[in-house]
Amino acid sequence: MIGWLLIIIILIGMFFAISLYIYDNSKFSILTGYSYLNFLQDKEVRSHYNLVSNLQKVQGDYEVLLNVVLPTNNVKADVVFVHQSGIHIINFKRMTGWIYGREQDPEWAEVQYREKLNKFDNPLIENKIAILELKQILGLADSTPIHSLVVFSDNCSFKKVEVQSRNTDVLKIKELKAYWNESMDKHLSKDEIMKIYLDLNKYVTLKNSPEKSNANSVVTN
Repeated sequence: MIGWLLIIIILIGMFFAISLYIYDNSKFSILTGYSYLNFLQDKEVRSHYNLVSNLQKVQGDYEVLLNVVLPTNNVKADVVFVHQSGIHIINFKRMTGWIYGREQDPEWAEVQYREKLNKFDNPLIENKIAILELKQILGLADSTPIHSLVVFSDNCSFKKVEVQSRNTDVLKIKELKAYWNESMDKHLSKDEIMKIYLDLNKYVTLKNSPEKSNANSVVTN
């Protein structure tokens, strides 16, 4: 009996050690400085970790920036994913209810259990403001593709979401890998990706993060 208990304790310890090693060496941990304890205690941290982990599965050259606060209007982009196919502005929503919204509506809505209604600002409009400022900061050519993405957590449900504009999409985390498929044209070289990354890295702000020492590290995929 004692022998089996020791084996179970050893296995649990090994599992914890492996999980800790994987997390500490993840892109998310290096970018944000969040500790494994933060990961275990905070649902929002785990959701963002899941988002970044899924972005890492995308094929091709890329760099990731989190919480980019643009200076003119203090507009925040949750994620700027600089990929060889273009620049992707990601507005991340951690929600669990039914999602309703149209591209032109000033507000969208989440309906939860027992019809509890939660209204929130249209994330596509927020992205449009961020994209306009991003173009000014980077001095981008009109030919550079910029994509507006709203990414929701997987356990919500899209009941009525309408989007018409080109380079604009609303999807869930689990759909990210399929979104960047092999048919997407290559518009940015490795050097161009890195230049955009370095130009935007100065605007990264990781508020509420207990550790910021690694927040400005350059991380290659």
